[in-house]
Amino acid sequence: MGKLISVIVPVYNKAPFLERCIESLIHLKHHEKIEAIFVDDCSTDDSLEIIKKYASNYDMVKCIQLPKNTGGPAQPRNEGMKRAEGEYLTFLDADDWLDCNHFIEFVERVKADGSDIGFGRAFKHTDKRITQIARFQSFQNQSGLVPYEMEKVFRAVGPPGKIFKKALVEMHQIELKHLKYGEDKLFFTELISKATCATMSTLPTYHVNRYSQNVSLIKTTTAFEKAKINFSLLKEIIQLDIPKAALVNVLSRFLELDFMKRYFFTKSFLKSQSKQEYYALFEEVCQVIENTGTAIEPLFTIEKYKVTYTLFKNKAFEQLEAFIKTLMSDEQFSRYVDNGVVYLESGSTDIPPLQVACYPVYQGTQCVDGQKYEVIEVLKPVDVSIRGVRAVELHNELNEKEIPFELKGNKLYIPTEALQYHTEVPFNLAVDYLIYDTERVYASYPSTQTENVMKRKAFKVEFTPQDTIKIGNKHYFKEAPKTVVTIKKVKLYGDVDFMHMVSELEPGSAIQIKGLSYSSMDTPRLETDKGYVLTANIDFVEPLKMVDSDTYITKMPRRIEVIKGCKLYTERSFKKEPIRGVKVGETFEIDDIIYTSNHTPRLKTVNGEYLTANKKFVKEI
Repeated sequence: MGKLISVIVPVYNKAPFLERCIESLIHLKHHEKIEAIFVDDCSTDDSLEIIKKYASNYDMVKCIQLPKNTGGPAQPRNEGMKRAEGEYLTFLDADDWLDCNHFIEFVERVKADGSDIGFGRAFKHTDKRITQIARFQSFQNQSGLVPYEMEKVFRAVGPPGKIFKKALVEMHQIELKHLKYGEDKLFFTELISKATCATMSTLPTYHVNRYSQNVSLIKTTTAFEKAKINFSLLKEIIQLDIPKAALVNVLSRFLELDFMKRYFFTKSFLKSQSKQEYYALFEEVCQVIENTGTAIEPLFTIEKYKVTYTLFKNKAFEQLEAFIKTLMSDEQFSRYVDNGVVYLESGSTDIPPLQVACYPVYQGTQCVDGQKYEVIEVLKPVDVSIRGVRAVELHNELNEKEIPFELKGNKLYIPTEALQYHTEVPFNLAVDYLIYDTERVYASYPSTQTENVMKRKAFKVEFTPQDTIKIGNKHYFKEAPKTVVTIKKVKLYGDVDFMHMVSELEPGSAIQIKGLSYSSMDTPRLETDKGYVLTANIDFVEPLKMVDSDTYITKMPRRIEVIKGCKLYTERSFKKEPIRGVKVGETFEIDDIIYTSNHTPRLKTVNGEYLTANKKFVKEI
């Protein structure tokens, strides 16, 4: 019996992340419709063992072992596609995960539409925040789209948030080409260009793991090297048999994303002593595009890139470099308001100021006809339309809610009580405009002051729940958590005014809290169970999440024994290469339990090294 969806996961030395990846798949609904194909590319860590363990317990999990390492994800994905039984296919990186709650609903919606390809929402997770990526591919629920005509669809040509028919791949014999960089770009460009119908969905589908800086070939490739690879990809894509509309959108992507944002608008370019090499390569790029019969200037959709191209074409290189430097330095941004529109000064009298499409400014709570409203003034050109307003959890775009509003002139009126639902978490407000664009609400108007620089002029409005209090621009616990974990290095003091330091705690340290105390200036402090004092600032400490004590050692052991082979690391995240493998039977004296940014416990040895606290690998003795 065929499957609805085949999830293809290339694996090479991803043991620290694999369990989360696989768990996201086995928690999906309708296992009978799903197969998860893990293609191991000769891993040298425990990846294969982990896959086989799950494959023995779950029929949906399939394991393929390649005979030799291929050096990249292209061939493992190709092998997975050949073996797949699903009507639809999707790629999942082994350190990422799928959305357990909505992915299958998304697939079923695409299937019901009979679409060749589906686009859902994807989110990037870092230590500091969760943000939506490629909003333009999933800003509304819509069917019957021509995929290659979707605006900016070629700006996101990686796996996140995409599923596609296996028949589409087979009909056009599309496969991934092994490259040092950009194999996804080539594959998905051709795939999207060959598809005839698409579904767009606002359902969350894919989560990108950027908690740890994994070693990758991409990170070892310089901006100039990437540009040369992109030039080769561009020439290859131009040779594809794809519709003219698709080619135009692809060329726009290469110009604006690959050769403006990631090439010229970089520190690498500004610091380069060989800028003529950059200009020479871009001259070749422009020539290749012009040879297709496509005019270059209309391909630019972003004004600052159009200006940069004009300066390049006129060989005004000094102006070009000064222009880029000005726009890349936030501190030098000078914005001002003229007739209800915000403009950004370019740094040159020869270059007109750039118009800002949307600049919303919070104007506080106002009473209108006896009703209280939160008022936002939207500084914008008259042809820029407002689509909606959302309350978005601070640093977590997964948690959001549409907010009712009235637009009167250039002001948004939000009923004050409409914001009360969000009091459990800090949040700010986002104004959605044009087709899919969005902008957070500013706390103040722009300024062109240079001699007297306006502080915090880029600050956005933040609403803080009542369990924290705000003093200045800092947030503090209003009530003491039972246990906190340090986010950064934190000092422990013997007094509430922080006059007598006792010790310094490393990031990831867990501290039992007895209650709150206050400094002589009424600043909240956390008092530990041992009578010491530390900051209550939520930028430095956060409540410890629930940890599964059946899986992990959570109470400080004096000594442990290794019961299953694992590795020893120099830091708690396990993101760097291990010091060495640890054999069964080895013992270690333990100094502390330290938590990762995700609150996974690690054991810190008396020698300052780290190993897993997972009870499958270690036991207390």
